[in-house]
Parts: sequence; C-alpha cells; structure tokens
Amino acid sequence: MANKKTALISEAMPLKIRELFGFLGYGCVCLPPFEALDAPVASHPDMLFSVLSGGELLTDGRYYEKNKALLDNVGVSIRVSESRLEKSYPEDIAFDALVFGGRVYGYIKRLAPEILEKSLAPVNVKQGYALCSVLATDKCALTADEGIYRALVSNGADALKISPEGVNLSGYGRGFIGGASAFDPISNTVIFLGDVTRHQSYPEIKSFLEKRGYKLLYAENEPLTDYGGAKLLNN
Repeated sequence: MANKKTALISEAMPLKIRELFGFLGYGCVCLPPFEALDAPVASHPDMLFSVLSGGELLTDGRYYEKNKALLDNVGVSIRVSESRLEKSYPEDIAFDALVFGGRVYGYIKRLAPEILEKSLAPVNVKQGYALCSVLATDKCALTADEGIYRALVSNGADALKISPEGVNLSGYGRGFIGGASAFDPISNTVIFLGDVTRHQSYPEIKSFLEKRGYKLLYAENEPLTDYGGAKLLNN
C-alpha cells in the first residue's frame, strides 16, 4: 500500500495555493483557528504544532480536544504538550522551534519542554518565531533574520540571508519566509505559498536552491503570503 501523504495547512490558504500540494500527491487537511492565538495566525501550522523526532505531532491539549475528530485521522500520533498557547508574545511560541542539523533553534526558555530532547543541541536565538523565520530543507536554510542566520552559520549550516521584504501576512506589517513555504523531501521540492518571483531576493533564492538540487514550485500571480507553512506528513 502506498504511503498516505497529508499536508496540514491553514484554512485561510487559497485554493490555488492548496493545489500545489495536490500536485505533489498530498491530501490537504485545513486547520481551523485556535482562539487562544492571535486571529491572523490562529490557524497557522507552525504556531499550532511541532513535529517531534519520532514523528509525533505536538500540540496544545485544548486545540487537540476541540479538533480531535479531525486530528485523529491525519495518520500520525498526537502528543499533548505541557505547554499552553496564549495570544501574547512570548506565550504563543511554545511550538515555534526550528529543528535543523541536529540542533533546535529558538527562544529556548519559552519552548515546549517536549521539543528539547537530549538528542538535540539547543541554540538560543532572540527571534522567538524561529520556525516561521526560516525556510529549511534537509541540507540548507534561508532566512531574513540576522540573528538566526548568524547562529546557523556558526553551527556549520549552509545558509542564505535574504531580504525581509516581500512576504505578506494579514494583520501584520510583513510575514516570514518560513511561513510562506514548505519543503517536500520526497520530491526534493520547495513549495512557495505564492509567487516567489516577486520577492526582492528571488534571483538569490532561485540560484541557492537550484545549485543544491532543489526544485521550486509556486503559485503564479498570487501574493507570497505567510500562511504558517505546512506540516507535510508521510505515513
């Protein structure tokens, strides 16, 4: 039997962008908002979940209980965290950790304790929205955040610094590149949630990713928008 491929995405994501995941064989599960979070990001996967090393999805127990029927059908185990999300920063970043290269980057003292596993070396950064801020593949990363960029490079990561402009996020001045993208390791494809060719750093982004063997997939003529990325599950 073929593996089930599921993309957890914000319910706010337009159909034209959802279709990108279908093109790669993923069935989309649209996440309802969580009233504990600020409305513009309340249905964002990168705020609602962290994927643990064993493949479990870590989330707030209140969100799980409210959406149990939906989440129990995504095909992976759900783990309820000790942490509780709240609207105000930094009470909203418990799951917003970047796990890359055997390290976990984030505002460490505010991360859910379940993320800080012994196998991961913690790297504290000032930017609490660490996962939102970084587009990470299996081998490289790109970000507009100077602090995270320096932390990545100092830990031996292959990273690119890009312009902070060019990503929309309703209700905020701008969004993050990590929240406006997703990486599919099966097809070696970086999915952009909108038209990345409009981004100020597009030539550098394209060159950086293609030189490392990645394909780019994006929705033409759609604003590049931070929808909280996507959790791509293969089981």
